[in-house]
Amino acid sequence: MKRSDRRLAYRFNLCIPLHIRDWKSDAPEQTVESNNVSECGVYFETETPPLEGTVIQLRLEMPEEVTGEASSDWLCAGKVVRIQEAGSPGALVGVGVRFDYYEVWHTKGLLRSTQALCGNT
Repeated sequence: MKRSDRRLAYRFNLCIPLHIRDWKSDAPEQTVESNNVSECGVYFETETPPLEGTVIQLRLEMPEEVTGEASSDWLCAGKVVRIQEAGSPGALVGVGVRFDYYEVWHTKGLLRSTQALCGNT
């Protein structure tokens, strides 16, 4: 079975802004754009990728297409599970992140927090 056949959640090819930084860091966030997103993780490209295995914090507005609920702000902790090296000099590096934990926020505050049930794929 190919690794891509083991996905636990459908991936949506959506370009949405992501605000990322190392977990528990005071460093400024880096803004990137997703290539695809699911309830279990996200894939994006960047000039300055984190190291594979690093835990990062992500903020994003999760679209209704992904969750089936109204768009909401998600604050996530996730592990970098894949780095796809750039194919040519100057090209962006691909980064795959699996969500381990997330909080869902609406205008009235925290709606729910949960451990992601996405396994280790």
